[in-house]
Amino acid sequence: MVERIERSNTNSVKYNPKAIENLCGNPNAEPFWVADMDLASPNAANEALVATAQLGLYGYPAFDGLDQAFIDWVRMRHSCTLSKTDVVVSPGILASIAVMTELLPGKDVIIPRPAYKPFVDIARNHGRRIHDWPLSYDREEGRFDLDFAALEEIASRPGSKILYFCSPHNPSGRVWNRAELEKTAEICKKYDIVVFSDEIHCDLTFPSQHHTPFFEVAREMDLECIVFMAPSKTFNIAGEHFSATVFTDLSTREAFSTYLEKMRMGEISLFSGTAALACYKHGYNWLMELTAYLEDNAKLIGDFLKTQLPQVRFIMPQASFVTFLDCSQVRTMLQNAGKDIDLVHFFGKEASVAMNAGPWFGEGYEDFLRFNYGTDKNHILEALKRMKKAVEGIPS
Repeated sequence: MVERIERSNTNSVKYNPKAIENLCGNPNAEPFWVADMDLASPNAANEALVATAQLGLYGYPAFDGLDQAFIDWVRMRHSCTLSKTDVVVSPGILASIAVMTELLPGKDVIIPRPAYKPFVDIARNHGRRIHDWPLSYDREEGRFDLDFAALEEIASRPGSKILYFCSPHNPSGRVWNRAELEKTAEICKKYDIVVFSDEIHCDLTFPSQHHTPFFEVAREMDLECIVFMAPSKTFNIAGEHFSATVFTDLSTREAFSTYLEKMRMGEISLFSGTAALACYKHGYNWLMELTAYLEDNAKLIGDFLKTQLPQVRFIMPQASFVTFLDCSQVRTMLQNAGKDIDLVHFFGKEASVAMNAGPWFGEGYEDFLRFNYGTDKNHILEALKRMKKAVEGIPS
């Protein structure tokens, strides 16, 4: 059963008044921003963590079968076969992406835009030249697509490159189909581009959709690809850092493992390992219920905006619990009314709804906000009603 947890005063950054005030100017705004859910994690995880805590001793852990639990999960969830020689367990996806970037020195980085900002931070922190790959956007359809002509042009520029791919896409929630992945892989193979595919949202693909892990396509094309997966978004255990990295090249896998050992980065904490193991072994039915619930939430938002708040266009997601709202019409209304305020502060102050600002995902996305619908339907509807009232209050 999907259940919302009250998270105020629980050391949650999402509910931290100072963080919310810094975001939108109103410390009392209801949070629909940070990408974790307000929905309870699986009982299996809760029971395993409570049992561990009740021991009253938190010494060094030694887990048996973490990699095998992940391999079994990928087979069950995505019908894909992996072996232990394909996989390395590590503390978190961002750290793993940073390590792999470090291990491929001198390469430029291609980043599809809009993009999760830490991708940009990692590339910049490693002194890499960044090539923005803007996704095409159909405003009438409310849909982002991959622009392959643009990718081909970027790929053909001088210099060796890495592609930071995001599948499913954050912030739009778009699930790339197999043909799109094959075309991306074809271009990357042609120009000898290594693909880093962040698939942290893949398990949350809606029941009506299908996710294809990039390593499946890469194997067929003999393309080097590193896929990063984790249980953190899937089971709402993002505070417990755990990830699994999948390699198509054995030598790259060995270099990654060696670096983790060298930097003392490969150890999994007691609670993160306990939670991941319990979720991968016992969380499938819970996840099936959750993804159906999230898809219903997305449809609810789409219907409300279409019928009651048409000034805001919903980018209908196909996975996860975050997506973009196209607020270009609202922004124009504010400008015409002489209101010198951005969208995130307008809705934060006038509707008490805190969302991520579009520019956080790249220049040119000032018309957008990222909305987190990983909560119960009542909270979503009340937030939308306040947003509607705020928009209706803009002077014409």
